Order: sequence, then C-alpha cells, then structure tokens
Amino acid sequence: MLAATAQTPSPLLSANALQGRVVLALTANPFYAMRGIRPGASLPTAVKALHTGTVFHVGLNDWYMAPDGSSTTVLKVRDGTIQEIGIADISLTTRQSPAHLHHQLLLTLVRPRGIAAVR
Repeated sequence: MLAATAQTPSPLLSANALQGRVVLALTANPFYAMRGIRPGASLPTAVKALHTGTVFHVGLNDWYMAPDGSSTTVLKVRDGTIQEIGIADISLTTRQSPAHLHHQLLLTLVRPRGIAAVR
C-alpha cells in the first residue's frame, strides 16, 4: 500500500497560475527517496546529500527545502529525523519568489486541505 498527501494552494494563491494544480506532495513511505534520502534518515545525512537551505519552524516540525531541477525537495523533520519527503512547486520556493508565496506554502503545510491518495 502506497500513501501520499497532495496539497492544493490556499485560496489566496488560487487566483494565479497555480489554480487547479498540486503545489505540494508528501509521503512518509520509505519506498520513496530523494537522492537516496528516505523517511527515517538523519537530518545531517539529508542536509549533506540535498544541500538544503533555510529551515522553517512550524509547530513541532522543521521544514527544509532543497532545489532539485524543476521542483523543490521538501523535508518534514522532527527531532533530527526525516518524517516525510516530497516535492513542492518551484514557483513557491525559489529565492525570487515573493515572501507572501513562501508564507502561503507554509500555511498549506500547517493547514492541509489536500487529498490523501492510497493505492
């Protein structure tokens, strides 16, 4: 059984080009990996492999983002262990993105309105 969560943009982002698109997809399933990093891996190993950027503290979790071509790798971390891995829309996570887009992505992380897909 494979499980993943897909997040759609908050209403503030829905008016732009992201309308109807998934902006964040996460999974805790260790079947999936990003450059060899799976849920359960240690944070230092992930930082070294993925070259993560700034950490965002949201609730009990730390969120790390790393550039990965046409998308951005997202790591949900708690107590130094990767809990979930996934990808986010690059337009919300680049340094050129306006600060309000980063804020809206973080709101999406805190208040998921997504679809849980199970196969």
